[in-house]
Amino acid sequence: MNFVEHYLKKPHLLASLVLLAAVVGLIGYFRIPVNLFPDTERPQIAVVSVYPGASAADVEAEVSRPIEQELNTLELVRRVTSVSKDEVSVVSVEFEYRKGLDAAATDVANGLQKIKAQLPPSLQPPMIFKVSSATPAVLTLALRPKPRSPLDLSMVRQLADNEIKDRLLQIPEVANVEVFGAHQPVVRVDLDRDRLERFGLTPNDISQTLAAFNANQPIGLLITSRSQFLLKRTGEFQSLADVGRITVAHRPGGDVHLADVASIRRGMLEPQSAYHAYIADVAQISKPARARVPEARKFGNLRYGRLGSLRHENSGPAIAINIQRGTTGHAMDTIRAVAAALPALERSYPNIAFSIPDTQGELIQLSVGNMLDALRDAIVMTVLVIFLFLADVRGMALAAISIPFTYLLTFAVMWLIGYEFDLVTLTAVILAVGMLLDDAIVVLENIERHYHQAGEDVHQAVVGGTQEVMLAIFSGTYATVMVLLPIIFIGGYVQTVLRPLTTTLTVALLASYVISVTVIPLLAPLLLRRANGAARNWLERIVHRFDARVVEPVRDFYVRLTAFALRHRLLFLPPAMLLLVLSLRQMPLVGRNLMPPMDTGIIKINFETDANTSLAQTERTLTQMERLIRRHPEVTSISSVIGSEPAVISFGSGTLPQQGNLTVHLLDRFHRKATIWQIESELRAQFSRLPGLKDVAVFDYGATPMSTIRAS
Repeated sequence: MNFVEHYLKKPHLLASLVLLAAVVGLIGYFRIPVNLFPDTERPQIAVVSVYPGASAADVEAEVSRPIEQELNTLELVRRVTSVSKDEVSVVSVEFEYRKGLDAAATDVANGLQKIKAQLPPSLQPPMIFKVSSATPAVLTLALRPKPRSPLDLSMVRQLADNEIKDRLLQIPEVANVEVFGAHQPVVRVDLDRDRLERFGLTPNDISQTLAAFNANQPIGLLITSRSQFLLKRTGEFQSLADVGRITVAHRPGGDVHLADVASIRRGMLEPQSAYHAYIADVAQISKPARARVPEARKFGNLRYGRLGSLRHENSGPAIAINIQRGTTGHAMDTIRAVAAALPALERSYPNIAFSIPDTQGELIQLSVGNMLDALRDAIVMTVLVIFLFLADVRGMALAAISIPFTYLLTFAVMWLIGYEFDLVTLTAVILAVGMLLDDAIVVLENIERHYHQAGEDVHQAVVGGTQEVMLAIFSGTYATVMVLLPIIFIGGYVQTVLRPLTTTLTVALLASYVISVTVIPLLAPLLLRRANGAARNWLERIVHRFDARVVEPVRDFYVRLTAFALRHRLLFLPPAMLLLVLSLRQMPLVGRNLMPPMDTGIIKINFETDANTSLAQTERTLTQMERLIRRHPEVTSISSVIGSEPAVISFGSGTLPQQGNLTVHLLDRFHRKATIWQIESELRAQFSRLPGLKDVAVFDYGATPMSTIRAS
């Protein structure tokens, strides 16, 4: 009794194992997370240092340079860069893939501790940030006060920095929340020079007193025989009136309070950054287009501005909140979780208008959805081609059944090893469609030959046909897997990007072999029970005629051509070698790129104004650029950033007030006539005529998986 006959005589265990794997694969299909690209970022650490009152040159000489020199000595460092501007230093260090992100952060912290004595005494403690593929925000919220609201942008910023941020951080799928957009509330103390002179005080006296007072200071522990009390001095300000009551001097006529020598008011920190958001009015977007955009269905009208009476004021300054996923998290899980929490936030803060000017969700869902549609079409076309060549409904059904079993087994393994659905893994799944049926068709054809041509019993035909080709198809599968295997361990960026593809493809090929020698033999006796010489049905007769009149002549032509070539090798080998050489010479003309261009519907614009331009003037230039962009009816939202803020990485670090970037979202390609490249060309031409723009770069997002913080 051979191996195939042994498990076919007792098929229950085999069938139960196959069904179990199929059930696990079905569960995995619905639970596998979704992302756009696999995580490809090398480990990066950003060190942000604030040096109050220092110029850019001083920051570079006293802070950035010593930190750079120390970080360059760390193990597995690939690149160290720095940006120095007034009061702020940003040093970024990139490590090789072999270095873990946590280990890199530890090494950087240890290095900073070593040079602590070399840094200026007034330097604030350096802040260390981990930068990875999870650093770019998966979702950007724009907050602004509604019309006739008692709030202003500084109040919205205060709420965003505290209560709203805390609410968002309570969502398990959210790893970090960063707030941006200037308008940080401060207490402004305007000193009266005449009053200071009358009381014999200086501005430095007032500054030292304020620094000493704005804190709660412990005094000690008072212990008695029956109780104990913790004593502290309460100095932290609770209101503007508390600031005015501070005693700044003692004079014979009485204490001098701050309100006696200064006027105190609520104000805003001098801005070095700005954020603008534009959301297209819902009325400007056609209903079919909104129905097509996945996020419009997910977020309702919020994606396009649930702004109530703010229909014609949905652009301009706003407070931005970037939502970041965890390093092991997934973009769509975080986006769905935040989308589910937004209605409750809106109810809690009715005076604030929430909108979403930037999100990866649309691109991910649209791209992955298109890939799944392509997979469906590929499967249907493959089954139809098999039917055209086999001219047998039963054989086609048997081959078609093997496809879902193979994919379910593949999805089960992908889910268990922690893979995700992205453009790379889904590309592997689509590539595998044609290869998956190779083994099944060979087994099926051999069973058919034993059954119909040799006239064997169906059971014996299944056993003999499978056993006969079992080793041969394994050799073919093994050879293909061996070709793919080195890519998994090739190292560097290529390994990081292509390992998910080659692993998924390898798993699919191995699954196809398992299915071809198990499911096909199990189902063949049930589907191939047709007597020899039995008439074909009408559909099979039509396809058989097509096969006889089209397929067979083509096949016979190739057979004759191959036989002729084997007899006259010298007539074919030299021309083939010549074509090979000519093809190699054409490669430089064709060009090369990392990834093919993608019309993702997202345009990135980086710009810089003339040196020493004020933030206000840069903001006016940005407003002009936004007006030009909004003239295009395809635009659905704009998210604009100017400058940078300390301790905020996801919006960009080390950016000057003269530098900014815009993220422009368009309708998807199904609902606009112009391509993304045509729109980009028009924008470049329009921006070139704007005064004050030193440089502008317009490019499409998503054409490379390296579209990250560093690239932007």
